[in-house]
Amino acid sequence: MHPSELPGEFEKLLSSVPAPKSRRLDAGLLTGATVLLLVGSLSLYSTETSVEPTRAMNEHVAFSLRAIPQVGQAAATNSIQITSERDGRLISGGAMIVGNGDIAVTTLHLNSHDSITGSTFKTPRMRVQWMGVDRHLGLTYLHLPCTLRATAIAKHNEVEPVLVISPYFASSSKTPRFAYATTVLSDPRRTSNDGIVSYLTATSPTQLQGFPGSFAIGDSGDVVAILSDTGQWITTEYISRVASAWLAAPKCHGHLGIIGVPAEGGGVLVTAVARGPSFNKLAPGDVITALNEKRVDTMDEIVTELYATAGRSSMVIQFLRHQQPSSVVVRLDCLS
Repeated sequence: MHPSELPGEFEKLLSSVPAPKSRRLDAGLLTGATVLLLVGSLSLYSTETSVEPTRAMNEHVAFSLRAIPQVGQAAATNSIQITSERDGRLISGGAMIVGNGDIAVTTLHLNSHDSITGSTFKTPRMRVQWMGVDRHLGLTYLHLPCTLRATAIAKHNEVEPVLVISPYFASSSKTPRFAYATTVLSDPRRTSNDGIVSYLTATSPTQLQGFPGSFAIGDSGDVVAILSDTGQWITTEYISRVASAWLAAPKCHGHLGIIGVPAEGGGVLVTAVARGPSFNKLAPGDVITALNEKRVDTMDEIVTELYATAGRSSMVIQFLRHQQPSSVVVRLDCLS
């Protein structure tokens, strides 16, 4: 059942969500540790809903494009609504269009055997092809039968209100309808989980289940975040980067093969190097300061950056060795 059929349910979605209180290693063990770290670090690019509980946010349903607030009309036009039926249950949500306009990325978890259709205001119910799933971030990649305009995205500004739209189909409709409301997205807050630094791990799944694929639209009219099926808002900027990496090397996100800890004064102190891309290039005691000119200060930031980089591609690692600046080009391996 969709929020439009249950008055107040979409409003609950947007209510406040409380925050929660040196040696070389075996490559397999190191990869496993990296995957565990990745689960936490990917949330660096997530936000959550955070509004005053007393703030009135009435749900609205748009039956046509013009009925959507003007700031959201371009995003609604340049997005696609994905629908799939599984075990007699309809799965529905939005997807952003990336690449050359023939690829859609959604936070809906879809399988290869699902019957999937995509709809826009101009092209209803077209058959789309399942390409694959990003198992760590929870993205599904779909190939479209036509070329559409790529979804316009923008960086998230935590202080600005956003328009949230949730595309869906009524049984009698030929084009998508949109439930919409206004809220704000909080800035990321750091928490600790068994020593793994992550962001916004204490979302409220019971409040947010059933609404994956909702878009958060900034005041520029561009999409800033998409709601995942775990109840977190993932920034479209990061989804776009991960999608580019996945399309360049499907199922092969970048892997450096090191473990490190924050270094005094900044950077990441390398504590272990596995056989692989960094072997004989980096060593325990090196302090990594940047990846492709982007500064890093935690393993979270390193893993998150690598995940948005295609495996088997080259990366420039800037580091300090015995307090002397140096750099090396590493051809990344694939994260298992």
